[in-house]
Amino acid sequence: MRSTLRASPPHTPAPARGKPFNLGAALGAEDYLDAVDRVLSLGLRGAQEREISRVLVDCCLQEKAYNPFYRLVAKSLCAHSKQHRVSFRYALADQIKELGSSESPRRGRNLMRLAGGLAADGQVPLLVLQALPWEEGVSKGMQAALCSFVEAFFLDGGNEAVGGAFLRLSS
Repeated sequence: MRSTLRASPPHTPAPARGKPFNLGAALGAEDYLDAVDRVLSLGLRGAQEREISRVLVDCCLQEKAYNPFYRLVAKSLCAHSKQHRVSFRYALADQIKELGSSESPRRGRNLMRLAGGLAADGQVPLLVLQALPWEEGVSKGMQAALCSFVEAFFLDGGNEAVGGAFLRLSS
């Protein structure tokens, strides 16, 4: 059974560098599986392939309410190749570093919900939280974002997934 979750294309981010991948391939898809198939069929390599994770994370952050479509696409891409897992890890870490200076609690909640879900799925390590600006203290906005991470990690992930994440952390 295919999920009917879809991305809403309100804001299309400009890529940071180079020629972007066709974001319409993902956003115009019927469901997340179709989005993954379309993105993978583009045959991107190198910097363009790494840009996929950055653009998907940025799209997730721009949503008014968290959309699980992005987690499902990210999870499927991460399951497809190690390169995607590494790209998502760094894309999330880069955004988490900026979390302290973010003026939008919505962006922080969306980011941490995505990161928590991918950590629960075993696609990114819990160490992605190292990127948080801990030395600056924990603001109210960061507390809300951390709550979103914990909620996604413990509630969306099953007992085995959560246990596996901590097992990987300890090894």
